[in-house]
Amino acid sequence: MKKFAISSVAATASLVLAGMASTAFNTLPLVLPHLDKTSEPIVCVGHSLGGGVAAILLLLLKRRYPELYQQQRLKGCALAAPACSCSLALGTELTEVF
Repeated sequence: MKKFAISSVAATASLVLAGMASTAFNTLPLVLPHLDKTSEPIVCVGHSLGGGVAAILLLLLKRRYPELYQQQRLKGCALAAPACSCSLALGTELTEVF
């Protein structure tokens, strides 16, 4: 099982499963053009492995656009996501938006 590190200036590196991280990173460019087109909340939703992807995508958005998080425009829901989707530090950070 490969792990992938997600890091930012605001936080130390967090470990996530590489496949889910890769999918979240590949999905991010598809979401970005729509952020300026709505004032509605951005909701990332997924089931099973998609739940892990939704959680990672939400974290990437939260770290890249902290103003959306401060405006409470970032929301998420993961149904039956794998418990091993991320490290404890990342899980703690995600509880703020999930």
